[in-house]
Amino acid sequence: MLLRSALVASLIVCSAAHATEAPAAHPRLAPGLWEMKNTMASLGGIVQTIEICIGENGGDFTEQAAKTSKDCPQKNFRTDGGRVTLDAVCKAEGSLATIHGEFSGDFSTHYNSDILTTYDPPLQGMTKMTLKQESRRLGDCQPGQKPGDVVTKSVGGINVDKVLKNLQQKPPK
Repeated sequence: MLLRSALVASLIVCSAAHATEAPAAHPRLAPGLWEMKNTMASLGGIVQTIEICIGENGGDFTEQAAKTSKDCPQKNFRTDGGRVTLDAVCKAEGSLATIHGEFSGDFSTHYNSDILTTYDPPLQGMTKMTLKQESRRLGDCQPGQKPGDVVTKSVGGINVDKVLKNLQQKPPK
C-alpha cells in the first residue's frame, strides 16, 4: 500500500508539474518516451523507475492534468534562472497533500527534481514523503504507445488517464 501511495503522489506531482495552467515561461518536456527514476527516501530509499510517453506539448497527459485541477486548486509555479519551483495543495485519498518541488535541467533531454509532500491527515500512515526524481528522454514513444501511457518496472503497465480518472471518482473522506 505504501508503494501505491508513493505512486499516487508521483502522479499528482507529474500532473501538476506538466499541467497546462503553468506559465508560458515554464519549460515543457520534449515529446517522446521519458524514464523517471523515483527515489523515495521516506520509504527507506525505495527506487521505482517508470517510463511515460509524452505527446506534443504534453498531449493527452497535460490535458488530463488540467482536468484534474479541481484536485489541486492551489498551484503556484515560479521560474528563476532555469529552476522551476512548484508549490501546490492537492486532495489525495481523503488527505490534503501540500507539495513543494524544485525542477532543474534542460527539459528537452533531462531534468531532476526534489519534492517534499506533507499529508494532513496522514495518508495511509504517512505524514510526509520525500521524492528525488532523475528523468531523461529515451527517444520516441514505443509503437502502440499513446501520450499518458506509463510502464512501471515493478508492477507492470498502467495508464495515467485511468489512474487520474479513478482519483477523480473517489469521494473526499
